[in-house]
Amino acid sequence: SILVRHGDARRAAVLVAASEALIEQLGADPGWWAHRRDQETLELARTAGVDAEELERALTEGRALSIHEAVRLALGE
Repeated sequence: SILVRHGDARRAAVLVAASEALIEQLGADPGWWAHRRDQETLELARTAGVDAEELERALTEGRALSIHEAVRLALGE
């Protein structure tokens, strides 16, 4: 949600999907707070003007990232 609040809503959505995919691959339990944070971030992205089609593209892109790609994106590289 920090990225959304700083004007980078699409990147935030990509990273939410990458995070969810990694957690799923690891078979980890993300906890209720992580799900809540991710949903809040996606809702903020919608409010910031990311339409449904663009949001779906961002989520698809995020799910396809490797962990290394996701870290580079998160760092703004």
